[in-house]
Amino acid sequence: MKQLLLDFLWSQLRTLGAFRESGQTPEAARESAGLAPGYGPWFDECLRIFEGAGYLDRREGRILLDDARPHRPIEQLWRAWETEKPAWQGNPDLAATHLLVETALRAFPDILGGRRPATEVLFPGGSLELVQNAYATNPASAFFNRVLAADLVARLRRRAQPRTADGARILEIGAGTGATSAVVLEALRSARLDVREYCYTDISRAFLHHAERSFGAENPWLTYGTLDIERPVAEQGLTLGAYDAVVAANVLHATRDIRHTLRNAKALLRPGGVLVLNELTANNLLSQFSFGLLDGWWRYEDPHLRIQGSPLLSTDNWQRVLTQEGFRAIALPAQNAEDLGQQIIVAESDGVVRQAAAVPRPSAPRAEPMPESPARAVAGHSAGSEPGDRLRVHIEAVALDVLAEALDIPRTRIARDEPFSGYGLDSIFAVNVARTLGGTLGIDLDITVLFEHNTLAELGEFIDSEYAEELRETLPPEPAPPEPAPPDPAPDPVRPRPRPEPDGAALDGMAIVGMSARFPGADDVEEFWRIVEQGRRCITAPPEKRPDWAGHGDEAAALRGGFLDGVHEFDPLFFRMSMTEARQVTPELRLLLMASWNAVEDAGYRPAELRNRPTGVFVATTQSEYRPAAMDLMSLPSPAMVPNRISYLLDLNGPSEQYDTTCSSSFVALHRAIRSIRDGECEQAIVGGVNLVMSPAGFGGMRAAGMLSPGGDVRPFQEGADGTARSEGVAAVLVKPLRRALEDGDSVHCVVRGTGVAHGGRGVSFTAPNIKGMKSAVAHAHADAAIAPGAVDYIETHGMSSLLADSAELAALGAGHRSEDGGEHVTYLGNVKPCIGHTEVVSGLAALVKTAQAIRHGVIPAIPGFGQPHPDLSLKGTRLRIATRNLPWPERTDDAGRPLPRRAGLHSFGIGGVNAYVVLEQHLASEHLASENLDDDPGAQVLVLSARSADALRERARRLTHRLAGADPRSWADIAYTLQVGREAMGCRLAFVARSTDEAARILGGWLDGDPDTLARVAFTDGVDPVAEAGHDGQPTHLDDVAEQWAAGTSIDWELMHRGARRRRIPLPGYPFARLMCFAEQTTQPDQTAYTGVGVPEGEGGEDREAFVGDLVASVLGLPRHEIDGTRSLADYGLNSLLLVAMLGRISSVFPGFRPEWWQPHDTLNDVVARLSQAETRPTRASAPELVRLNGATEGRPVFWIHGALAGVESYRTIAGRIDRPFYGIQARGLLTEDAPIEGVTAMAEYYTGIIRSVQPEGPYDVGGFCLGGIVAYEVTRLLQAQGQDVASLTMVDSPDETGLAKANANGFQSARSAALQVVNSLLWPAGEKDPEVLRARLIHRDEIAEALDEDAFVLRLAELAAERGLAMRPDRTARFVGRNMAIQLAYRLGEHTIRPLPRPEAVVCTYFRNRRGLFLGEVEPYFQVAGETFSLDHVNYREDWERELPGLRLVEIDAANHMTILNDAGPLAAIEETCLALYAPDEIGATRV
Repeated sequence: MKQLLLDFLWSQLRTLGAFRESGQTPEAARESAGLAPGYGPWFDECLRIFEGAGYLDRREGRILLDDARPHRPIEQLWRAWETEKPAWQGNPDLAATHLLVETALRAFPDILGGRRPATEVLFPGGSLELVQNAYATNPASAFFNRVLAADLVARLRRRAQPRTADGARILEIGAGTGATSAVVLEALRSARLDVREYCYTDISRAFLHHAERSFGAENPWLTYGTLDIERPVAEQGLTLGAYDAVVAANVLHATRDIRHTLRNAKALLRPGGVLVLNELTANNLLSQFSFGLLDGWWRYEDPHLRIQGSPLLSTDNWQRVLTQEGFRAIALPAQNAEDLGQQIIVAESDGVVRQAAAVPRPSAPRAEPMPESPARAVAGHSAGSEPGDRLRVHIEAVALDVLAEALDIPRTRIARDEPFSGYGLDSIFAVNVARTLGGTLGIDLDITVLFEHNTLAELGEFIDSEYAEELRETLPPEPAPPEPAPPDPAPDPVRPRPRPEPDGAALDGMAIVGMSARFPGADDVEEFWRIVEQGRRCITAPPEKRPDWAGHGDEAAALRGGFLDGVHEFDPLFFRMSMTEARQVTPELRLLLMASWNAVEDAGYRPAELRNRPTGVFVATTQSEYRPAAMDLMSLPSPAMVPNRISYLLDLNGPSEQYDTTCSSSFVALHRAIRSIRDGECEQAIVGGVNLVMSPAGFGGMRAAGMLSPGGDVRPFQEGADGTARSEGVAAVLVKPLRRALEDGDSVHCVVRGTGVAHGGRGVSFTAPNIKGMKSAVAHAHADAAIAPGAVDYIETHGMSSLLADSAELAALGAGHRSEDGGEHVTYLGNVKPCIGHTEVVSGLAALVKTAQAIRHGVIPAIPGFGQPHPDLSLKGTRLRIATRNLPWPERTDDAGRPLPRRAGLHSFGIGGVNAYVVLEQHLASEHLASENLDDDPGAQVLVLSARSADALRERARRLTHRLAGADPRSWADIAYTLQVGREAMGCRLAFVARSTDEAARILGGWLDGDPDTLARVAFTDGVDPVAEAGHDGQPTHLDDVAEQWAAGTSIDWELMHRGARRRRIPLPGYPFARLMCFAEQTTQPDQTAYTGVGVPEGEGGEDREAFVGDLVASVLGLPRHEIDGTRSLADYGLNSLLLVAMLGRISSVFPGFRPEWWQPHDTLNDVVARLSQAETRPTRASAPELVRLNGATEGRPVFWIHGALAGVESYRTIAGRIDRPFYGIQARGLLTEDAPIEGVTAMAEYYTGIIRSVQPEGPYDVGGFCLGGIVAYEVTRLLQAQGQDVASLTMVDSPDETGLAKANANGFQSARSAALQVVNSLLWPAGEKDPEVLRARLIHRDEIAEALDEDAFVLRLAELAAERGLAMRPDRTARFVGRNMAIQLAYRLGEHTIRPLPRPEAVVCTYFRNRRGLFLGEVEPYFQVAGETFSLDHVNYREDWERELPGLRLVEIDAANHMTILNDAGPLAAIEETCLALYAPDEIGATRV
């Protein structure tokens, strides 16, 4: 094998381009081969190997090639490999190693080129099996384990002879799955040694659980603990000098510093105790095809001690370093086996312990009393404002969130310097966490990274050092100090101006009191304003690293648009969502939920306070392009779910409505929200909008219509304008009546004085801009505002950058701004689209946020880079002017010289003709009021901050520090008050007393930097539960005590502390949500025949038939084809009747003569292939995969039965087998394919009707079904009759009706978890079995599964229990099948279905099988419904609707234990069969026979 591997290595690198010419430097050769970064050490080792084997020479740093050396083509090498393979497979020393090497070899070009991580190849799907088997099945490994055990027993015997002390204490380092442990423990028991303790340790708790299960019963002295041997042992809870022997099998070499590692191991030993090592002592060529491809192989920091090209130590170096570290009497019990490349090394400790002194970890001071938490290290980590520090903090925060989610533990339990193993992170978890973390950060992270960097601090350091450049591009921007404002004509607060007296009309406006937004290039409102003010353009190509765009390649590269960062990032735990649920809901919902929370906080309110007043949610959004492959109720595509979920999650009582009028949607939402407040439906409202562009799909139609600029250069009203650019954005505002806002002491961003919405009716065409509609919307808004159009100084236009749309808009706006006198006031026109593109349904809110900021800053913002006006667009005769540069906002006064507020208009129109206009106004009165209430000496105040995590708290502190730096010092008391009453009090808290904004900023900065003097002034805790009652009476006693009490969890009545002072809620930074990647695999639209991946056999030979059936079985069972033995029962591979039915449909479409009874689950592959010779072969066509032939009859009119609630039709096979007419079952779409489930009973019936008519184009038809199948069959009957077709018979087996289901449970049908339990127990239920004892032993009781599991974990646990009960299907396959079935059941939407009358009810013979016992679940309830659900149809009459709609309904009584077992119970099944025999008699319908 060695020579062949050398040739492979040489030829692979030559083929890649490494050795095509002599005289190259190693660097040049590596670059010529296109090796990915990181393979430098690996390539250097290749050069050393080649030089030693005579393939090349190296002189003066250059590679010299021998032209005479032949180059064997890769194809020739693979032929040689296949020739040698049988010998290797038959050699127990080489079989598993051969498989590992071959796996790597076949992926070599992709691995070396960086197209596929080596870890993905060596650890497929996160499994360690491929690598482990290469060693575990090796006879040499077994030999060395036996030698180790025998030597250890002999030494312990000698120790025990002269002593009468307690029994021996042994500790094993890195015991893992226990391959060595098992041999040692058996040897100890056989020798009957007195053992006091065998401490089984590993870095992962999962292995400890495995050890307890595998070895605990036979070894009562076995103890378990986590241990990271690279860290001092004392700080891990282990006693120094406590053990007589320490065992380590192939683990110590995998550390950075072998000396440091040995010191830690030695610290565990008593003087004279022995360290027993089992270590590989030779590097060989195989490493280049396995571990050598991993970064971890090269991480050691002491190469002078290691074997060249590996982390291994030679036997001599082990002896040398052991001696240097104070070990003596070194022995080699297997010295004669040195040539095997492994050795047992035993050494005694001299008793000298060298351990690093424990250094207390820095932590922020805390209020007493307060529980200590491991997460203090995270919270106390010092990070300044340097980019590197910020990046490290960001990385660790993301990693912390990912770990907490994966491990299902609070973030506060995870410390920066504690090993992940201490929290139960096993190898599979570590791989999955690495993948999730890499996806969240947008980097290609090695799946073994957590094996190598096993603390949060180490992981953060590694990622920071390796991926800094990539991550800095996506690092959330640090809030910058406010830039100097342009010359502001606003009144100087020190020099009072005449104060306007607000009249009643002015107070009738609607105040925008809270605001939050994200747009391309901007994560918040302030950053968005800077983009607008500077005229920056944020139009780019689609983000290729974003998961929704990653697969579109060249198609996406040519597109241009405005894109958000972190579209799929979310903080699920903050909103009490599981990660599974967060991935299922649309990103539109996630983004708008966070924006809504921060809009409320911006208003100075706790979101919980909104529950105290009716609060509406009005949202502009459209159909999402996000389509999770595994859909459930949470991922329903209806955009109405967005406001509904926000109302639910924030517990808001009021209207909850979604609007989609295309581009005018968010103004329509605002308009309806204001009307709802005025009508008394709610007292305040969240108005939001969100627009995402997640694929090229929407570009085509807009491009064809000439709406999109090819280069993304948006130039409204200008010559050369060629369209707009699609864009993303999310925004939310909190709206309430101005009067109420002033009473509540709110800050007012701006006032909505009037809104107008109108459609223009029929115009030139449906999509053409309608000037009449635009004028109407503008007129309505100004009438609503009681303000003339000429009173506005600025209009934010819609500006689509097309001649037709821009011309219509200017004509409509100019109608209200006529003027022939150039001396009148000018109204400027602006547009935000050149900066961020067209945000479509949220474009109105983008205009509102921009204009509100312009009003606040007193700036008329320019249209960036405005060139020449379009010659066909004219503003002549109007007061309208284009703002070509930023201008101070004009000052206006009334007749008395009092200042008038700044006013603006905002215009929007949708492609469907809905036009909207909004009049905005500055609220001067609030500014004067604010100025009067400012206190030159606010005095000492308690500043409080809290968050859900220490990292979030630090980020809040950073953001607040920047805000304080630019704050008016006189607003200090209002800032403190807003933080006290306007933020939710969360578990991680800090509080302190300060007298000014400057002092508060200094204290926060010092706390962030870890300054000792500052830390002493701050009360801090990283995890408290608020005390139920206030511990402070509100009297202004000692403020330091108040800060300490609040930080410790005490509730404070802050309003009492401010009694008598007029305080205002002012805008402050919102919550810094964690950014976890929440992106689910997206559904595809596969070809109907593509679900098996199996083609039609090309020939008639047995070989073709065998390949066809083998591939079909492998595809459905999810197994590699080569793993299926043709002589073994297919039931052994997990084939059951449910999966078999799916394959019958496919096989009968290719072999129409194949009879279903020819294939049973217990048959072998060879049995089925033999029977195919009797069946006719025909080319398959794209028949529906849902249609399954259930019997072999070929004559007569077909019968069609539709699946029940569990989606399959396998339970109909026994009935079909008795019928002499073709009998088809129709199973649910998506059950055994990747197609999305059909939503709703009516849609299912429509789809199934098409399937039925594809088989039988004309009636009469015979349809039926069990349970849900009967409901759908009735709807199919209705549709067929409506199409003019005859339905001869409708058969319903115990099918519930609408009235019965309504009585069953006010909460609807059943949950996804109950659906999963039903599916798994249906798979487990033995055919015909009724014995309760047998069923109890076989089925899974709901109490066997922990309620706290999330949905994914719940399903996986079910699958694991099913495997333990004997289900042959692999747990991962079972879980996937159950997941699809859950999605199908949720798609039925029975609660939304209405039974409608048949066109001709008298024309159909309907038979209804009724269970006379009246039990739906009965005794099987614990096996078919999870705890806490109240759904029940027991003793409910659920056939009333059928009797009403079907006057001739014939009832057939059956006697079944319950509904769920009707088709598994021989008694009721026989009654159904006999009735169907008569009903489906071959000669006629059978109506006269029953």
